Amino acid sequence: MSADAGHFIRSWVITCALIAAIIAAAAAAVDPYLLFNMPRVKGFNDKKPSVETQERLMKAYEVIRAAPNGLILGTSRVALGLDTAHASWPARARPVYNLGVAGADPLTSYRYLQHVLAHRDLTVVVLGLDFEYFLVGKKRDLSAPLAFESYLTVDRDGRPDPNRRWYHLRDLAEATLSLEALGDSIATVAASARGETLDMSPSGNLSEAGFRRETEELGSAPLFAQRNLYNMRTYRGRTFAQNSAGQADAPALADLRAIVELCRARGIQLELFAQPMHADLLETLDLLGAWPAYESWKRELVEIGRSDARGGGRTVRVWDFGGYDQFSTEGLPAGADRRVHLRWFWEPSHYSKALGNIVLTRIFGGPDTSYGVVLTAETIEPRLAAIRERRKAYRESHPDDVSRMRAIYDSASR
Repeated sequence: MSADAGHFIRSWVITCALIAAIIAAAAAAVDPYLLFNMPRVKGFNDKKPSVETQERLMKAYEVIRAAPNGLILGTSRVALGLDTAHASWPARARPVYNLGVAGADPLTSYRYLQHVLAHRDLTVVVLGLDFEYFLVGKKRDLSAPLAFESYLTVDRDGRPDPNRRWYHLRDLAEATLSLEALGDSIATVAASARGETLDMSPSGNLSEAGFRRETEELGSAPLFAQRNLYNMRTYRGRTFAQNSAGQADAPALADLRAIVELCRARGIQLELFAQPMHADLLETLDLLGAWPAYESWKRELVEIGRSDARGGGRTVRVWDFGGYDQFSTEGLPAGADRRVHLRWFWEPSHYSKALGNIVLTRIFGGPDTSYGVVLTAETIEPRLAAIRERRKAYRESHPDDVSRMRAIYDSASR
């Protein structure tokens, strides 16, 4: 090799290394995934739009730094709807971190709870429950590791993960040297410069800006129609599984029991609640023939709470906010102004922080809003009967909405 060729190769390697180092330093400074705990500078990196694709990674790291005493678990519904700063939270639960993540079934919530408890004790956990994650559709290998589990400190038995150090190095490398990280860093700076965008607060809350923008682009009625069609296709063909003895046998129930047992063992106050749904989604369940399963699911939640009490542990309250009420039956906005949206719901599944605040006030002993019921062996059947009566009244008073949902159902069937 000639001296000139050797000099060129050395110069090329050094230049590539410097470029890589500069890109890595810039990505670390922007910190799109919250791995480096860089200060949020307004207009530079204060918005974190990568939460849309990297939420599970981001929250696995951020929740440990937040050192919470209270924890919110569940899906994007709680991430969007429950405010960690709301005044109803008891002092012993503060600071509160919102560990709700999109698509989180009870196993996901259980694994993140294990992750947090490996680092610190908690006093209060609030878990929002979504009926669809207790339905059985396509089978999956329950023993196979899930992608997000490499972000967590412990394995499913609660033991330290021996590979965690290498996973951590991998996370840091991918957050600084990958093309995806470069693109997300640019998107972070651009979003911060623009201001309002999809974002995650330091306490884990998701911004409502994403739904606000989507509502303004589509309009509330088209957005509801789009999501109603999606829900009908998602729920169709899924069942609330039963074993040979006729008992509920959904894998998610076992995962929920594991959460209850873990909280009982650690002396944690656990509040479970069936999440609010807009009447459109309740009508969807009935149109698909899933209403009996929905009621059976609530009965199973009661049994899980009772079994905990029989075991001598702290009482687990099971709240029901899923029914026909003054919030869920809110009508779609009239008129062509797309900036107008519902007060209580963004779309049939996701409720607003305004409604989430009422849920938290009810759970933590605020003024009685006559909203939500604690499900017990004594209250479950009257509650289910009351919802059926309110459903009947809703259908009589909202014939246009009933017809609208029937039309969407017929479209989905075709």
